[in-house]
Amino acid sequence: MKRIHFLAFLSLVLLCHGQAVAKGLSKRAIAEVEERYQGPEWDDLGVRKERTVLVLQRTEILASKGGQFKILSSSPVLISPRWPQIDIRGEEVMSLPPLARTMTQLEVGTLLGIRQKRFKDDRVELWCETLTKYPVTRESAFKTETNNETVFVKLRFFFDESVLEKDDLETIFRTIDSWVEPFPTEEEAKVFRNSLITVPEIKLGMTIADVESIFGIPLRKATLGEKVIYKYEDMAVEFFGGTVSDVQF
Repeated sequence: MKRIHFLAFLSLVLLCHGQAVAKGLSKRAIAEVEERYQGPEWDDLGVRKERTVLVLQRTEILASKGGQFKILSSSPVLISPRWPQIDIRGEEVMSLPPLARTMTQLEVGTLLGIRQKRFKDDRVELWCETLTKYPVTRESAFKTETNNETVFVKLRFFFDESVLEKDDLETIFRTIDSWVEPFPTEEEAKVFRNSLITVPEIKLGMTIADVESIFGIPLRKATLGEKVIYKYEDMAVEFFGGTVSDVQF
C-alpha cells in the first residue's frame, strides 16, 4: 500500500513539474504555424502539389550552394548537403555561419520553398531551399566544373519566452514575414518579387560575358554554328557572332 501511495505521489509531482517547466508553443499554435508555412506535398502519382513559397525581403541571409564533395576514383561525388543556420531575433541577425567557398548571399526577391519546420522551446525553424538554381563552380585536383544547383538555408527565429508561452502568433508571424513573405503559390510570389527588384535590362549587341555577368550561367546552352542559345528560367537569349541577336520571354 505504501508503495502505491509513493508511486501516486511521484506521478503527481512529475505532472506538476512538467506543467511548471512547459515551454514553447501549444499544439494549437503549432498547427496554425504549420498551416501558414506549408512544406511540400505530393499526390498519389508522386507529383509535387502547391506549397507555401517565401520571398526573401532582407539581404543578410546566406545560403550553402549544394553539398560537399569528396574524391572517389577520378570524379568528385556529391555527398550530404549543408544546412547553414541563420539565427534571427526580431529585426537583428544574431549569428551567421562561417564564410566558406560554398556560401553565397541570397538576393532580395529570392524564392524559397520550405523543406521542413521544427519547433523548439525558444524558436521556430524554417529549413528552406531556393526554387531557382544557382551556378556553382567546383574544383578538384582533376577538373573544374560549373553546375546549376539548389542552395539551402536554415532560418532559426528566436523569440522571448513570453511570446511562445502565450502563443503570440501575431508577433511570430510579423517577425518571420518581415524576413520572408509567404505566398500560397509560386505565381503570386513572383508578382510580389517583381515589385521588390529591378529586373536587369538585356540589350541587343551585348556579349556573352555581359549576359553571364548579369544573369549567370544558363540552365541550358545550345550551339548551332555561329549561333548560340542560352535558356534561362524566364527567357531565351540568342547570340550570333558572340553578341545578342534576339531575346524571347
